[in-house]
Amino acid sequence: MIKRYSHVSLLLVEDSESDVALIRTLLEEVEGGDFSVTECHYLRDAVEFLGHSTPEVVLLDLGLPDSEGLDAVKKLYASSPDTPLVVLTGNLNEQLAIDALRVGAQDYLVKGAIDADRLGRCVRYAIERKAAQVELNRLREDVAQLSNRQQQWVAQELHDGLGQHLTGLGMMAKSLQRKLQVDGSPYADFADEFASLIGEAQQIVRRLIRGLDPVDMSPGGLRQALQALANSTSQQCGIACRFDCADDLPVENHHLAVQLYRIAQEAVHNAVKHAATPTIELKLAQSDVELLVEVCDHGVGIQSDEARREGRGMLIMSYRASTVHGALECISAPNEGTIVRCRVPAIELARPVRNTTGNGE
Repeated sequence: MIKRYSHVSLLLVEDSESDVALIRTLLEEVEGGDFSVTECHYLRDAVEFLGHSTPEVVLLDLGLPDSEGLDAVKKLYASSPDTPLVVLTGNLNEQLAIDALRVGAQDYLVKGAIDADRLGRCVRYAIERKAAQVELNRLREDVAQLSNRQQQWVAQELHDGLGQHLTGLGMMAKSLQRKLQVDGSPYADFADEFASLIGEAQQIVRRLIRGLDPVDMSPGGLRQALQALANSTSQQCGIACRFDCADDLPVENHHLAVQLYRIAQEAVHNAVKHAATPTIELKLAQSDVELLVEVCDHGVGIQSDEARREGRGMLIMSYRASTVHGALECISAPNEGTIVRCRVPAIELARPVRNTTGNGE
């Protein structure tokens, strides 16, 4: 049963006085509703308001003086990802509705086709859905963070335990080889081979550590890790992989950095394995609204059967994106390549990492 709210704080972003009056009248007629309404006539005022206040729901007109269409939805969602957003428009445009939902809106209403009951129900459903979505994302974030911390713990154990032992064994083997060589022992070559095998084992351990904990904790860790991913793809796979990042782009939220890296890693892996592409382009960029990670190939594109086989990979990438309030998009057509984009609200760059328990022990 949907909860009946006795009081709801609502931000109405609408520049038309007649439409403001209509919405206020409809809200007053909602059965069991008590709405506290704040008005903003410009998008910039709404963004400023969301910077210091958190209403329970936002009603947004898509035709504002300083913004129009999906741009307004993106900017408001980026300002407050956890606040449910209902889009209002005077145009019955189904594609616009779908696009608005894709970039962060919870619902879509046509002004000339709503009454008090429909508006009240839409607001309540949006609040309930968003609350459930926020809680689900928090649980996903906790699970992802616990997984990351366990991987970091294993990587540290490999470095401090097995890695240090192998370093010691390597030094002993080299010392033994030199002594046997001085003594003219026929076993000097065996000791040298033993030292080489230990060196190879050290390289394997280093690769395991990088795989478990690929992103450095420093603010520049994501940029460095993506550059290393591009370099290793070019060297090991024989496919030209270019990394593009115009700015330094420090990312202090390590959980965010790890999730974005894993998404890029999965997309690059899929391109190498299935796309038959001569080149891969990896991009990291930031605007006032969002942080973007994009992987683009110029291969065969995703065919229908192939898309079904790779569904698990797409689900994993979407899951990772959801833990950082991000949205994953895959654009592909046969013989036209594939673009995988993950967009994350810029506000996530400054969001503190939630504290979860678990250290892998």
